[in-house]
Amino acid sequence: MCINPDETCWFLCGDDFNGSSDSAYCWNEIESQSIEIAEGYPEWKAEIKEFWDKHLPIMLSVKSGYAYFAVNLFDNFGAVVYGIEPEYEETEKIANSFDDFLLRILTKEDDALLSMLI
Repeated sequence: MCINPDETCWFLCGDDFNGSSDSAYCWNEIESQSIEIAEGYPEWKAEIKEFWDKHLPIMLSVKSGYAYFAVNLFDNFGAVVYGIEPEYEETEKIANSFDDFLLRILTKEDDALLSMLI
């Protein structure tokens, strides 16, 4: 597990992805919420599924509402994006790569990013 002290933000780990985590949240919690909201709107639902086919969530947050960080698997491959409710699929690019994302966290030089996490 890799979780902040308040247990409001955590990296998704192997147990999350294979379904053996004791977390109250599934690894694809954000996608599931979006699809549920889009029920009855097939075009919107298809857009949501297309977005999540191209993004892998790596971190979830419930610090001040639902939010996530994900790796882009398609265009701009490897970039880390940030999304927050209610428009989860409208994202902001946070880092060019996962390594860059971790470096920004570890150096603690980015107050905006740190405020999202802790």
